[in-house]
Amino acid sequence: MATLPIHTIERFLKFNRLLLAKEYLEQTAIRLKDLVVTSNSLKKSVRILMERVAIYDVYENFSWSGKSGILNDNVTKLVFSDLEGIINLVMVTIKMKCEEPRENVVKALKDFCKRSSQNKKRVEDKQRKAEENV
Repeated sequence: MATLPIHTIERFLKFNRLLLAKEYLEQTAIRLKDLVVTSNSLKKSVRILMERVAIYDVYENFSWSGKSGILNDNVTKLVFSDLEGIINLVMVTIKMKCEEPRENVVKALKDFCKRSSQNKKRVEDKQRKAEENV
């Protein structure tokens, strides 16, 4: 099993390839299923799940289609919708807790991709405040 959360794009892409194996996908989903809380919103469940899989420094290198963003040095963002293993992981993990239509989960993943920079800032602010209170 991969050590989560993942901190590099290379490891994230390797993890995606590993998830294409059904047994690895199922084992990983079982490991992550307790992060999905049925009383919370789907978007929140997807965000919590994705935060456990990788850090925002990885996610900010992606957009859903790869078209809506340019990174430093004019490098186009990577295409998140091509990550079949990661998408299947989210689908299978969510399905273990509740029945959500695929299109709703995809919509929540698109929203997650769209808001990754904003969520990164939120997490950093939360960490900074926690450090100030110590």
